[in-house]
Amino acid sequence: MSDLKSFTHGVFEILLPGSFLLVNIAVFLCIAAGISPAIQLWPSAEKWGVVEAVPVLGAAYILGMVLRMCRTEFPDRVSAWFIAAIRPRVGKDEVFVTDVFFYGNWMEVKYLPRLPKEAGEFFQEFWKPRYAYPSKDDESPTSSFRKWLSKLWRKVLAALWIPALSETNMNSQFFNFVKTLIQAVNKDTAEQLRTAEAVNRFVGCSFWALLISTVLMSASTIWLHHHSMMQWKLAFGVAITYTFAIGGIVRHFRYLRNKEACMVFEASFAHRDAIKRLVETGKQTEDAKQAAQ
Repeated sequence: MSDLKSFTHGVFEILLPGSFLLVNIAVFLCIAAGISPAIQLWPSAEKWGVVEAVPVLGAAYILGMVLRMCRTEFPDRVSAWFIAAIRPRVGKDEVFVTDVFFYGNWMEVKYLPRLPKEAGEFFQEFWKPRYAYPSKDDESPTSSFRKWLSKLWRKVLAALWIPALSETNMNSQFFNFVKTLIQAVNKDTAEQLRTAEAVNRFVGCSFWALLISTVLMSASTIWLHHHSMMQWKLAFGVAITYTFAIGGIVRHFRYLRNKEACMVFEASFAHRDAIKRLVETGKQTEDAKQAAQ
């Protein structure tokens, strides 16, 4: 059963976004080569057998893996900016806009005061010491333009691709460690968290697939503007549709990741005794052993 769920998650998180991007790349290449996708691409795809489908699915899976490796920090920060722009009340909440995953600063200021004091004590003891807060020295161009530009470039690289340059990577390492502990003490709870994680991964991959596809369709409109007005209108409509889809993602992505972070914290708090015993002694309680089986 666990193998089937892992396969389902793999298809959901990786293959679907990869297939979507592959189709858009194929359409773009057809347009660039002066071939109509409706005449050449779709009829030939209908005649595919297993021999033709396997390499196509393989290419789609590889593209999905590339999308999976793209950092989710970038769409997360874009989402925070977008939400703040369309909701001025949220925009005034600097903690929500500037905090980084797993949003420990926001948890401490906004989330934990609504929970029992035991939850706050557990956060202070187990979570807060491992949280890397956002850097304060590179929020604005202060000392010199060159220094600020260098720091900005490092932040862009960290957000797009390179995890070692980001505070989020350090926080994610501890976050994943907590999920591993929860997996060891209660598999049912861990599976619920895995589902939430799969949704966020799918949305993150879809963001990158849509963003790249929007660029490709926009480039297609430039080419088609001088060749086929009907296809130009179609490509332009597709690009606008993708843009609205991206807007829908960034409208909710920060909330989705925020919810996942809260779910993991709540799960760790609910199983805090078993987790503490596992961390301190390397052994599970009898209840945790039964729940983990």
